[in-house]
Amino acid sequence: MTVRVLIARPDHLGDVLLTLPAATAFRAAFPGTHLTFVLSPSTADVARRCPDIDETLILRSEEHTSELQSHHDL
Repeated sequence: MTVRVLIARPDHLGDVLLTLPAATAFRAAFPGTHLTFVLSPSTADVARRCPDIDETLILRSEEHTSELQSHHDL
């Protein structure tokens, strides 16, 4: 069973850049983990370039954030 980790919604470029080393460290500590980033369209390309991120999901508006929170009880 693969452990899946969701890193939710760093919206600003600086937030994403500061979060990527944590994803890399997490990957080193837990190599079999599937890492997913949920972020805004403006920062998605940065996360996609990180080899330690397995998947990126894009939230396009605040409305979608509410739907995600209520659907998954975040």
